[in-house]
Amino acid sequence: MLNMIPEWGRAMVDIISNEIVENDDVPPEAILASLFTHVSQDITINSRPKSLAEYSVSAIIARLMRKFEIKAIGSEIVRDAPIRGTNVYKHKYETKDGKEFYAYQFGFHPISAIEQLASSILELNTTKGCVMCSFKGYVDEDIECPICRNGATRGIIINNPEYSDKIFRNYGWDIFSKEIGEKNSDALIAFGKEYHSFFADMEFYCNNAKGLITEYKEEHGLGFYFDKEVEHDLFLILSEDEEDEDEEDEGDDDEDEESFE
Repeated sequence: MLNMIPEWGRAMVDIISNEIVENDDVPPEAILASLFTHVSQDITINSRPKSLAEYSVSAIIARLMRKFEIKAIGSEIVRDAPIRGTNVYKHKYETKDGKEFYAYQFGFHPISAIEQLASSILELNTTKGCVMCSFKGYVDEDIECPICRNGATRGIIINNPEYSDKIFRNYGWDIFSKEIGEKNSDALIAFGKEYHSFFADMEFYCNNAKGLITEYKEEHGLGFYFDKEVEHDLFLILSEDEEDEDEEDEGDDDEDEESFE
């Protein structure tokens, strides 16, 4: 994976989110995969490295909310659903015609409504675990994930009849997806699929991404989905490998020359 320079990352997020919303189409798999090969450490409390894809999804959602007049109307702590060491927050959203839906967050303090909506969409099909335990949940091991508590935090809401019918996957996604349209919804679902694959096995994912990028470049060249310069930068993980190979080849040539002296 490649570490992002903040200025470059912000510029790319702006370009990527704008193009995806304007194109109203699902990006090719190689493009999506490339977004997960760039990461940045957000210097905040309890933060973790986040991929360019995650930042882009938040920006896409912000653009879609503006475009379709979806408002974040507040958040509140769920008082009757405590779990030791964390809190449960309920974020509220409203469509332009007044339909309200919700996204639940677990943590020590509420995050932004857009960030939580992005997280809920990326984990739309999550049934166990979290990014910290690679969605394993350690259900068959004598280990507890300190973040998801092996599903205990999610289970508070899912298994509570008072809230289960209003959780995002059962209720909110249907409302949100109809507002933003099929193509935008499909693009976000595609991001979610890649998100799970990435955190399930990062090393395998990045190696697979290199193969997808190679096939994409051979078939389309650069500039097929984004501008040529943007795709060049997104595919840098492959370029680094090519540079390493070139350096190794040069080293071999040097050795051959020395052997003739």
